[in-house]
Amino acid sequence: MRTRNGSRAAGRFGRLLLLTASLTACTKWQVQAVSPQQLLAERQPARVRITRADHTAIILRHPELVGDTLYGIARDSAGPAGPRQGVPLSDIAQVAIRRQDPLATGLLALGSAALAGVGVLIWASSLPGD
Repeated sequence: MRTRNGSRAAGRFGRLLLLTASLTACTKWQVQAVSPQQLLAERQPARVRITRADHTAIILRHPELVGDTLYGIARDSAGPAGPRQGVPLSDIAQVAIRRQDPLATGLLALGSAALAGVGVLIWASSLPGD
């Protein structure tokens, strides 16, 4: 009977681990081949990473294009009521958005499942025999 309950608990734990890994999917910044204007018109991302012509970078939350300037809340600003910062379009060398990285996410899920399996095997081997 212990084995059955242990198997159920291990199964629940494994599913929980895989769900957690999928919800916290690995992401990376992906430079976009389109202009900031086109990107905001097509995707409306929640945040963008702007690389200026002088190679400095800034992450803007809730980006908005007003005239010839891209505005947003700097990442280190306090909450949505923080001050907006503007970057003239002429100063923008690259714009990037966060995208899921399926390979890294898959490797994380696989590694998590393997670790859970080893944990279950160690736990099961420590149970007293019937």
